[in-house]
Amino acid sequence: MRVRHSLIVKSSDDADGKNVLFYTDPTLAETVVDAYQHTVSGRLTIPLNTTLALNLDSLTAVRGAYITVDNAASISVNCGTAIVMAPATTLLKAKFFIEGVITSISIISPVLSATQVVYALYGDLVV
Repeated sequence: MRVRHSLIVKSSDDADGKNVLFYTDPTLAETVVDAYQHTVSGRLTIPLNTTLALNLDSLTAVRGAYITVDNAASISVNCGTAIVMAPATTLLKAKFFIEGVITSISIISPVLSATQVVYALYGDLVV
């Protein structure tokens, strides 16, 4: 299985993006990995004020996760401190991407609204 991702971040202090404060070189941003065997992905709705542990399903060694949420939900990885996700506007989704040894992921829906989640997990190294 091939996992390919690019993360390009560009920030500037002007609307035209000419006065660049930070920029990721696109030629260095792409990562391609052929060392994984499985992926689990899906969409789900978490009711308001509810914590849901993502089902790792058949993955025994999760090595990466990409998650989007549509509101200020919180995400906890490996039973750690929850990170509050915050979409920039109501039209956008907050995105969370991590690579590493992942043993659990929980998503906590806020008190006032349900959370729409799209997720992809990958891992299980080829031996």
